Formats: sequence, C-alpha cells, structure tokens
Amino acid sequence: MSYSQTPLSKQLGKTATPETAVWASTEDLTPRLEQLQFILPCDQVDLFVQADDETWTEYLAKQKGFVRKMVTIDLSYNQTQGSNCSVWSNVQWASLEMWKAIPE
Repeated sequence: MSYSQTPLSKQLGKTATPETAVWASTEDLTPRLEQLQFILPCDQVDLFVQADDETWTEYLAKQKGFVRKMVTIDLSYNQTQGSNCSVWSNVQWASLEMWKAIPE
C-alpha cells in the first residue's frame, strides 16, 4: 500500500499487478474513473478504510481491467468532537465495459 500526504488529505492506494492488468489491446480502451464518497463518523474512518482495503480492494484488484484504487481521507476533522468525515474512493478502470463486467 502506498501513502502520500497533502496538508488536507491522506491517500492510500493499490495498483494492478501484471497478472491482473492483462487485456488484449490498449487501442480500443477508454479509461474510466469510478468515484464514491462515504460520509461516516470520524472515529470510524480508520476501521472503515482497513475493512474496505481487506475486502473490496482485494476483490477489485483481481478483476480484469482494474488499474488502481486510491482512497482519500479528509484530514481536517477532529475525531474527539463526534463529527462526520468524508472518505473518497477512486477506482480507475481500463474501460467502461471491463468495469461494468465485474459481478456485483
């Protein structure tokens, strides 16, 4: 897992391995970005990201067309005040067809 920090956010990510990044040709591919926002209690962010990484990210990384997944966390929150935080999940796919072909 790679980490990179900016003053207002933390990014965590996973990139496709050579075994999963296999498709016939890049000529006909139009990359797509799936973006999801989760709003949850700030004190649950670390648990959420860990559970997401251990389940959903691992599953997606095995799918044909998966390129990478980045999770961005808003670091401007105060965990002690019971506020809500935003977590963004950005999944890059080789094409819309490959993205939509994964079983739900």
